[in-house]
Amino acid sequence: MKILIQHNFRTGLGDMYNDMVEYMTTVQKYKDLGWEIHLVYCLFANKYVKDKIFHEIFDQETINFFTSVQEVFSPITQKEYQGFSYVYSAHEPQSPGTHRWDIFSNEPLDSTIPYRIPPNLFGLFPHDNVTKPQFNKTLVAKAKEFSNQIGSDYNFIHIRTMDSEKNEQKYNNLKNNFTDFFSKNNGIFYLGTNNRFLDENLRNLSNIRVFQFTHLDSADNELNAVTNKNIKNEILIERFKETIIEMISIRFCKHIYSYSDYGWISLFLLYGILEGELGEKNYTKIHFNNG
Repeated sequence: MKILIQHNFRTGLGDMYNDMVEYMTTVQKYKDLGWEIHLVYCLFANKYVKDKIFHEIFDQETINFFTSVQEVFSPITQKEYQGFSYVYSAHEPQSPGTHRWDIFSNEPLDSTIPYRIPPNLFGLFPHDNVTKPQFNKTLVAKAKEFSNQIGSDYNFIHIRTMDSEKNEQKYNNLKNNFTDFFSKNNGIFYLGTNNRFLDENLRNLSNIRVFQFTHLDSADNELNAVTNKNIKNEILIERFKETIIEMISIRFCKHIYSYSDYGWISLFLLYGILEGELGEKNYTKIHFNNG
């Protein structure tokens, strides 16, 4: 009895973590019943790294959750693969190797154990009893070290603007709105954003702290603006690990503030919410009328 999960890591880090929570939770009951759980971790089309990374970022318990882990750069697109049959894709379209993650099995799955997830099963504030991947102790320790440098009592503010958008007037409005917001709200704010303009114009405010990324000139925080073709792999791996450390450090904050140009809330926040046991009372969504 075997299940094969194909993880198509081609979007953001928050999606990567969320998808692992989804499929590890989904197959946990099968694993408990003795099914082998095999993982194909497909790095095709991702913009973070050009080499294998799984064993460098996750702890041994997470690695051992799977019977085997195979990292590949070409997705499984056929519906029959080495004795496994395609079951379904957790996110549309229903086509293996296209988006997020797919499930295959070598025997029919138990109809009494759910293996299909409804849209946004976990959402921003997940249910209890989820199976979570864990990053390795080195990354967690570096996140804690960074958190200690900020202090023991800080907020995290996440500003997520449109990918690849160039809108000077809008960004100036946001800069002014956030400058006013920070002046009216006491306390230290740890700022995370994909927007280079806002990062450069807000980071020097007296109550703002930021993660000191290396190689920002070649590997920007705006994922869709990055092409990794001309960047050395060791730089990509270093930046990838730094982004994970930034994401981990959210767990140590007391409150999350979030601004997003999208209707959805960034899953970059999910790890911090799960591991920091932050609930809805620790979360505030920000909106500006002239943003």
